[in-house]
Amino acid sequence: MKRIKVRYDDFLVIENTLNVVTDNCNSITFENIGTDNATILDNIPLLPGEIRQFNNFPGEIIPDPFKIRFADSDPDKQILVIREFKDIIDL
Repeated sequence: MKRIKVRYDDFLVIENTLNVVTDNCNSITFENIGTDNATILDNIPLLPGEIRQFNNFPGEIIPDPFKIRFADSDPDKQILVIREFKDIIDL
């Protein structure tokens, strides 16, 4: 029998970054909790109040880092990043 152990971590991005490390997570969520517009990977818009999520199945990881850029149209730059890790455990 197998079980899935899930754990989360989160952090805040407050400036342009070229390397939001995934640490081989299974899912990553970006929520714009500030008032400045942003983009993920230079082409996915993330407007204030919006949430974008990238999911994989347990055992499938997101290996590559993400890039976040702010539009610099407002001083309140805040992207909440939540990573989810799903580990398959044999019982």
